Amino acid sequence: RLLTTVERGLALRRAKLETAATPPVHDGILLGETAGITRARDLVARVAPTAAPILIHGAAGTGKTLVARLVHQASPHAALPLITLDAEAADAAVIAQQTAAAAGGLLVIDHIDRLPRALNGVLLSALDGIRVIATTRLDRTGVRGAIGEDLLDRVGTIEIALPPLVDRAGDVALLARHFLALFAYRHGKPLRPLDADAVQAIAADRWPDNVRGLRQTMERAVLLGNGETYAIGDLLRSPDSAEPQSLAPDLSLARNEETLITAALERHAFNVSRAAAQLGLTRAALYRRMARYGL
Repeated sequence: RLLTTVERGLALRRAKLETAATPPVHDGILLGETAGITRARDLVARVAPTAAPILIHGAAGTGKTLVARLVHQASPHAALPLITLDAEAADAAVIAQQTAAAAGGLLVIDHIDRLPRALNGVLLSALDGIRVIATTRLDRTGVRGAIGEDLLDRVGTIEIALPPLVDRAGDVALLARHFLALFAYRHGKPLRPLDADAVQAIAADRWPDNVRGLRQTMERAVLLGNGETYAIGDLLRSPDSAEPQSLAPDLSLARNEETLITAALERHAFNVSRAAAQLGLTRAALYRRMARYGL
C-alpha cells in the first residue's frame, strides 16, 4: 500500500496542476528523484510492512516524524494508535506509561540520542513486544555514544537516512509545486503557478530548515498570494514589511528575509517587540534570526 501511494505521488511530477479540485495523494515527504531520497523511499516501502525496528537519521526539518507516521500507516499495527515518547523529556514513569500504551504495537521514540543515560536500561527492558521507530539527528556512531550498544542494537536494525534539502537540489521545484497543490486544496484556494523570479529564488535558497521550511513557505504563498502567479513576495515571512523593489530575485530567500527583518527593525528604531509583531514572529524567533544574520 505504501509503495502504491509513493508511486502515485511521484506521478504528480508529470501532471499539469492547473486546479486544486482534488488533493495530492500524500504530504510529499518522500517525493523526489535524487539518490538519497530515492534510497530512503525504497527502504520505507520495503520495511514498513514488517515488524523490524527502524532508526531514522536526519537533520532538523527533513521529515523524520512524518516518515515514522508513514511507516505506521503501512505497518501491521496501522489499526492501533501511534504512541510517541519524547526521549529528552522522559523519566521512568513516562517510559512505563508510553510503553504500556504501545504494547503489542508501535512506539516512536523521538530524539533517542537525548535520552538520559541513566534511563537506557529502563527503556530497553520496557520494549519487549513493541516495534520501535526511533529518530535522531546523529549518525550511528553518535547515537552509539549517546545510548550505548545494547539499546542501539534494539532500535537500529534498519537505518533510514533522510538527506537535507541542500543535497536535493533536483527535487526542490517538484516539492514546491507539490506543496502548492497540497495547500491550495486544503485551504480551498485557487492554484497559481510560480513566477520566474520566485522559481529562481526557490532554486537558489539553501533551505536550512529543509523540507519543513519549504513546506511552510509554500503554505504562506497559497494563503497570502493574490495575483495571477505566486511572486517572490508571497514566499517571504512578511511580504508587507518592505517595499517590493527592495527584494532581489537573484538572492536566496534567506537574504530577502534578512532584508525584511532589517527594514522592520529600522522602521521601529530597533524595538524588537514592535518589529517582531510586524513580522509575525515571537521575540525569541526574531532574536534567533537577528543572531543568524548578525543584526
